[in-house]
Amino acid sequence: TGTYTRADELHDFLDRVPESVLVVVDEAYYEYVDARDYPQTLDWQVKHPNLVVLRTFSKIHSLAGLRVGYCVAHPQLLPVLERGRPPFNVNSLSQVAALTALGESERVRRIKAENSAGRQYLGEQLAALGCRVLPSQTNFVMAFLPIDANLAYERLLEQGVIVRPMGSFASAVNAVRISVGLAAENRRLIEALGDLLAQRPAR
Repeated sequence: TGTYTRADELHDFLDRVPESVLVVVDEAYYEYVDARDYPQTLDWQVKHPNLVVLRTFSKIHSLAGLRVGYCVAHPQLLPVLERGRPPFNVNSLSQVAALTALGESERVRRIKAENSAGRQYLGEQLAALGCRVLPSQTNFVMAFLPIDANLAYERLLEQGVIVRPMGSFASAVNAVRISVGLAAENRRLIEALGDLLAQRPAR
């Protein structure tokens, strides 16, 4: 959905979970987040040794094809996690690419800024078209359309615009997930969707 759990909410949850229960937080979209109350989980693992944080190079670092990421956990958990790790799980090319990506902080800042601007544009324009948009902290938005999501997907695809219908979720039969693109791509999506919605019969 692109939404997030606030720091106080996650703190409260962790305080109520027994230390014998492992809590895994997937932060695949961490680098895109603008919210100031987003949890800084890497600072919490002394207090919560049962907390495991997962991050990936597949999103903002654009290394999805290499299938590489990392896990941050309390030292006492690492032997347990290591036992489940298959041998040769990350090849040398992926390791070099990941290490290189870690040094590209300026590139990450630029991509984040462009994504934030694009996400805001899509949210505002989709709302102006009569869509309900969930607040997002990622590189996509989830929008509830005033028409069937599968129909929108098919019609937009005919114009070379791809959205993902979310009909597999019972409460989101008319929702689509829209990736934040370059400025021109975002404008094209809004124009194509606007034209499609304008074809609806008047009520």
